[in-house]
Order: sequence, then C-alpha cells, then structure tokens
Amino acid sequence: MLKKLGLSAEEFQKIMANPPVSHYAFDYEKPLDIRYPVLKPIKKIYRAIKPVKKRGETKL
Repeated sequence: MLKKLGLSAEEFQKIMANPPVSHYAFDYEKPLDIRYPVLKPIKKIYRAIKPVKKRGETKL
C-alpha cells in the first residue's frame, strides 16, 4: 500500500501518529444549508414538493 501511495514507511508512521481529524473539520462535510444560508428557505420548499420514495423502490 505504501508503494501505491508513494510514501516511505517513516512518512506513513508520521502521518498515522497524528491525532484523528473529524470529518466536520472540512467544509464539504457540512450540509449545504449550513454552508450557504441563502439555501435554507429553498430546502423547506424542496422537501415540501419532492416526491416521496416508497421503501424498496429503485431509481431507473
């Protein structure tokens, strides 16, 4: 795996020794209405008109 990533064993150990980072530390993990507050009213409208998918249905 190290060869595929282009890392030496020392570099890999240094990276793995770092403390874990929450996914929420990155902007793209936050919901769109939090990142773009202008979308909050649109979200309510979308949820009101979006078709409800029945359990077990698949998209074609």
